[in-house]
Amino acid sequence: MTNSLPTSVNACERYFNARFPGYTLANFYPNELGVLTFELQPLQTWVICPKCGLPCTRFHDVRKITIVDWDITVGGRIELILPVRRLRCHCGCRRSEPQPDWIYPEHRITKRLAAWVQVLLGHRITNSDISEITGVSWNLVKELDKEVLKTHFDNPDISKLKHLAIDEISIHKGHQYATVFMDLDDKSIVRVVKGKSQDAIKPVFEELKFKHEKDPIESVSVDMNAGFPKMVKNYLPGCQLAYDLFHVIQIFTRDTLVEAKRFSLNKLRQELRGLKKTERTPDVLTRFNTNIKVLSNAQWLVVSNQDNLKPSARDRLFELREHNQLFADLYPLAEMLRAVWRADTKEHARGLLQEVCDLCSAIAQEHEFETIKKFGKMLRKRAEGIINACDVRYGTNMLEGANNTAKVIKRLGYGYRDFEYFALKLKAAFPGKRRQLEGKKQGFQVVYKGLVETLAFPQ
Repeated sequence: MTNSLPTSVNACERYFNARFPGYTLANFYPNELGVLTFELQPLQTWVICPKCGLPCTRFHDVRKITIVDWDITVGGRIELILPVRRLRCHCGCRRSEPQPDWIYPEHRITKRLAAWVQVLLGHRITNSDISEITGVSWNLVKELDKEVLKTHFDNPDISKLKHLAIDEISIHKGHQYATVFMDLDDKSIVRVVKGKSQDAIKPVFEELKFKHEKDPIESVSVDMNAGFPKMVKNYLPGCQLAYDLFHVIQIFTRDTLVEAKRFSLNKLRQELRGLKKTERTPDVLTRFNTNIKVLSNAQWLVVSNQDNLKPSARDRLFELREHNQLFADLYPLAEMLRAVWRADTKEHARGLLQEVCDLCSAIAQEHEFETIKKFGKMLRKRAEGIINACDVRYGTNMLEGANNTAKVIKRLGYGYRDFEYFALKLKAAFPGKRRQLEGKKQGFQVVYKGLVETLAFPQ
């Protein structure tokens, strides 16, 4: 391991003076783990007193600390034994001498090692892997990552925001959510708030109201969470409120179609129980089994785009519509809803939405299925926001990608229990064009508390 070091004494001194200004090499040896350890010696016999500002040559004591460094010339990780002198100044100061500026502030690692960790973090390597590679603790890797993320992605400017999307994402089991605000023009996440209640999201809306008092936001796309539309109307009254197609289809699937499946199954079971034993012939039982079987994945088949279905799925859809009249009548609704969002004008959208509502009423009356009637009433109640969507031409579908990204972040172990860290990771995953350029490092850099320092790349 020592073969890569400079051979002459003068060259060795120049080697260490370049990397550790103010210190010279006193000794080096491998420790019990085989890691090269270098003992450093201060060049100056005096230290400027931090209290009085005068040179101090008297010291109360000297303690030794271990600083971890990264140097590719000696194979990676090295350890530095650094003497730290405690002053005994005439002014009464007993402070320790300041740490050299090549040490990462408040930590026992060099800026060079911190920069290496931050470089690796930029290549989507997990925190655990970086910790194993460099020997830096997982918590410190996380802290170094947060420094970079805070500098580039913490609080983006929202004063020029024109089209906003708001949605909730799941962050943990047990119904724990976060609310995400996205700039739809820039495709960037601008705010992440823990929780989805009105109290949780109120500070963001107050900020939006303040910064857009003279330059109002044009549109806000939301799901049908009761809290979001209310907050938009209260704090951003001049903008268009638009409901996203994805969430309407989601409600249609989750509430109406799931209930329709349950309704059909109960109806079949009641019909079967009403038959006498003599009436339960093999043909009758086969018919019942077929009718039950076709209900498998019925809700997914109904809302799927038929053009995108595989032949086997198309066959199952055909059987479903043939054997179950309720689902046969419900099937056109999904495509009719899509047509509302594709409408060229608000008037056209309004007419298409009315057709959907009328069909819901007809199906409810025909099959005595009250759930579809409730769905139609919901559409009428939210009609204005639904119709606005065809004019706004923005939706929250981009935010659905944030849900998947959140799952990946948690799976890779980025420390989702630390919500601040999780939110920063999510913002970095959707930086937008402008912040994406800002977040790219120029050269070999280390970041600390918003300050970016360019280091000489280690040779």
